[in-house]
Amino acid sequence: MPGWTRVAAVATLGLSLGLGACAGSGPNVSADPFSAATEGPQTISIHVTNLNFQDARLWAVSTAGRQRIGVVGGKANAVYRISWEFARPLRFEIDLLAGPSCTTDALMVDPGDELQLQIEMDLARMRYCR
Repeated sequence: MPGWTRVAAVATLGLSLGLGACAGSGPNVSADPFSAATEGPQTISIHVTNLNFQDARLWAVSTAGRQRIGVVGGKANAVYRISWEFARPLRFEIDLLAGPSCTTDALMVDPGDELQLQIEMDLARMRYCR
C-alpha cells in the first residue's frame, strides 16, 4: 500500500510540525490578565424590522446619553452597529417621521449583543413603549 504510506508520512509530518510549534511557546507570565477583556467586541448589533408605512428615526438612550442609530424606511429592514463598551441599560426611542414617537422599556445590554427591534404598524399597540 504505497499510497497509504505517503498519507501516513504526510500526517506524521503535519503532527510533528504542529507539536514543534506548540513546544516553543510557553505562558506569558508578565502579561496583564485583564487585557483580554478589552479585546472583545465593543459594539452591539440592532436588527430592525419596520412594519409601519412611515420612516422611523431611531435613537439609543442609555446612562451614557442619547446616540443616533439611524433611519429605517417604512416597511423595511435594517441592521445597525453602535459602539457599546460595557454592560448598561438601553432604551430605544422611535420617532415616526410623520407621526407619533415612543421610548421602549430599558433592557440590560452587554457588548457583543445582537438585538431585534420590531416597529409595529400602530405604535400605540407596542406594549413595551411608554
